[in-house]
Formats: sequence, C-alpha cells, structure tokens
Amino acid sequence: MAEAPGLWPRAKSFVRHSTGRQKLATPFLIAALGCARATVLTFPFKVYAPILGQLASDNGHAPVPTARNGRRAHRIGKLIEAVAQFTPWSSNCLAQAIVASVCLRALGIGYSVHFGVARKDSDAQAMEAHSWVMVGDFAVTGFEESVGMTCLRTFRLDPS
Repeated sequence: MAEAPGLWPRAKSFVRHSTGRQKLATPFLIAALGCARATVLTFPFKVYAPILGQLASDNGHAPVPTARNGRRAHRIGKLIEAVAQFTPWSSNCLAQAIVASVCLRALGIGYSVHFGVARKDSDAQAMEAHSWVMVGDFAVTGFEESVGMTCLRTFRLDPS
C-alpha cells in the first residue's frame, strides 16, 4: 500500500499548481488556520462561538447569495481546504470553519456554519462530529464529509 505524500511534497505540488492570488493568500491562511487551531485547543466553545455568527433557530442555509458570491465563497473554501492539507498541525473541520467564517464575514457574504454528528460504522456507540460551511447551496468547507450527518446546530451570518 502506497503511503500518502509527506508535507513538503504536498506543499510543493500546491505551489506549482496555484494561481498568483492563491499564493499570496496562502501565508495568511496558514497563520489563520494556526490561530484557529490554537483557539479551539485553548478556549471553550462558548468563547469563540460568536466568531461563527448568530445561533440560528433552524438548521437551514443562509439566504441565497448572488451567483458571483456563491462561486467566490466556493473558491475560498477550496483554497482553505487545500492549504489545510499541508499545515504541520491538524487543521480539522472546525479550524477550517472558523477561518472560512472570518473570510466570508470580511467579504460581506452571508453564510451558515453547521455542526453535526453521525454514528461510526465500526462501533454503534461511537459518534463522529463534523462542522461544515455553506453559502446558500454553495459548499464552502467540509460539505463532502457532512453526508450522512445529522445537523444539531447552525450559526448564521446574514449580510447587512
């Protein structure tokens, strides 16, 4: 079985295949992912939950964005997910959701951050948690892994 490529080969591949704008954003995203990860490990959820937006009473998506903003948010999310693959620490779904929400808030794009759980296949008692970000029907981060998850909480930021 082939082993996954190490950190530096993945980073070099990313740099080789990224655009100029992506290369410029990468150091900022690495720093943001590091700060988000440190925040998650250091503080309780209630301290950083306001960064994600307002707790929504339902688990629906944020208002439908313009097609341009939806595509823009999707590209931002893909870049965050790509950069998270070569950070030397674990940039998990929650760290990615925090960074995505900060980026989308700065751009004035409404979003929703969802938190869900699912049972692990191997153990009926074990639960798996996940967070993902959506802009309307546009996936930003973590959507592929959210399939089969039951959404428990949603935080939302509506553009003003």
